[in-house]
Amino acid sequence: MINVALMRPTSNNRMDASYLKNFKLALINWELNRQEDRKNSISKKERKAAH
Repeated sequence: MINVALMRPTSNNRMDASYLKNFKLALINWELNRQEDRKNSISKKERKAAH
């Protein structure tokens, strides 16, 4: 993965740090949502197979 934030000129380090923090939080939330979606899709498949 290419980190686009580090490719920008470092004019404001505080802004870059908050951008990276928010980006990392977004990635974590995205991964948690993917895990929940996988669990939900598995349980739906099991319910369909049981009927």
